[in-house]
Amino acid sequence: MLPNWLASFGPVPATAAEVPFAFDIEGMRINGRIDRIGPIDPDDPAAGSRITDYKTGTPKGRSTDQTPNEDDALQLRTYLVAAHRDPSLAAHLPIRQLDVAYLRGENRGGTALRIVPMPGDPDAALGEAEEEIAIRVR
Repeated sequence: MLPNWLASFGPVPATAAEVPFAFDIEGMRINGRIDRIGPIDPDDPAAGSRITDYKTGTPKGRSTDQTPNEDDALQLRTYLVAAHRDPSLAAHLPIRQLDVAYLRGENRGGTALRIVPMPGDPDAALGEAEEEIAIRVR
């Protein structure tokens, strides 16, 4: 698992890790932690940030190489909303990529890391993400 992580994330330092967040939606307080926030391009801060959620287990449900499963997608959308609503995360905007990293990869030896990106431009999907979370907390 560690070699997989180092190969994919070691060369680009994180700008934040295990970042706590909190925001209110529909009268409910949502709290959590984002595993990793890193730059899209370490040489260009204006290029935006990438939020990654690490998973040590195997993918559940209908996750494919093109799209996360429903639970993982909701978690990533929650992180996107947190990045916009929690003032402590404002320095990481704009968010340009959201992904789930399955650190064990596709086999028991853990030799292949799988990174599953959310399709589309995350910031463009912010309104939909807020609506989905609001529906789920009602």
